[in-house]
Amino acid sequence: MSSKLAKQSLDALLKATATPVSASSASSTVNPKSKKIAKQKDGRLRLPKTKTGLKMIKHEIRYGRHQRLKNQREKTENNINPLGTPRL
Repeated sequence: MSSKLAKQSLDALLKATATPVSASSASSTVNPKSKKIAKQKDGRLRLPKTKTGLKMIKHEIRYGRHQRLKNQREKTENNINPLGTPRL
């Protein structure tokens, strides 16, 4: 997951707010399933579907850059010294 996508999805989650309930809908009795469907159709920004959810997004924001740099460094070292033996 890219760090840009992770930041966007976390921002979308933090900015998403519940819409106020109007007086007419509050007075009418509606079963919970139809309320749930109405909430899904209201047009709020939703997080992209990910395998592990928010933990993965937060972890990517915190540690993703470090892993990328470490992998880059290892790749350049392997290009310089393909056998992987330490230089003396």
